[in-house]
Amino acid sequence: MSFLITVDWLSAGCGLLVFGGALLIFGQAWKRLRFAQARPPNRASAGSIVRVEGRLFSVDGEGETLLSPLSGTPCLAYCLQVHESRGGQPAPVRVLKHTKKCGLNRLALEDALGQQYHLEIAEFDRQAAEFEDTQNALGPCADPRSAALIADLGLCRNPVGLRRGIDLREHILRAGANIMVIARFEREGRKGHLAGATLTDKSPSRLTLEALPMLLSAFIFLVVALALLSHAFKGP
Repeated sequence: MSFLITVDWLSAGCGLLVFGGALLIFGQAWKRLRFAQARPPNRASAGSIVRVEGRLFSVDGEGETLLSPLSGTPCLAYCLQVHESRGGQPAPVRVLKHTKKCGLNRLALEDALGQQYHLEIAEFDRQAAEFEDTQNALGPCADPRSAALIADLGLCRNPVGLRRGIDLREHILRAGANIMVIARFEREGRKGHLAGATLTDKSPSRLTLEALPMLLSAFIFLVVALALLSHAFKGP
């Protein structure tokens, strides 16, 4: 009897974990679908998700006060992503370090119609990066600055002592750069405000394609979770 109770509790715990995973995956898919439906600000109400493309500049006029950590490029903002990778896999396995930093000056965006928006960058989700480097089992990074950063982070070797596969991606935002963001639109006087902006270079169709396998995975996770919970709480 005690063994059966233990198995039931184990099934319930696993079911709840899988259910949580299903909710997490569904949330990511739903976010991409919302982004795919984003409209231009002139067709959206306050609080809506909008897509804006335009020129980046500094409201305070302080210029490029930051230096990107890898390439040392003067910029208004940067994002450094360190991913663990494995040979033969097109996508990173997991994120080891993610650093985003904007300068002390406030950022703004001016679209093709001359409308300006205060910009609050929350996330970088671009396929292309201004600086990339890779370490794999055959050798270290080509750039010594990349190798030094990996060494400083203590990520050169995996737990068994082999050289770890690492992908470094540095996104750099310079003054005058033409960028596209998806953000929550808020009215702020004569200027709009783009809150929680995600910097992206993905088309709506690309975002939709990314969401579809996520929805399928979430559905499979949900079925497994319900099966585990049903087994745990079924009657004697």
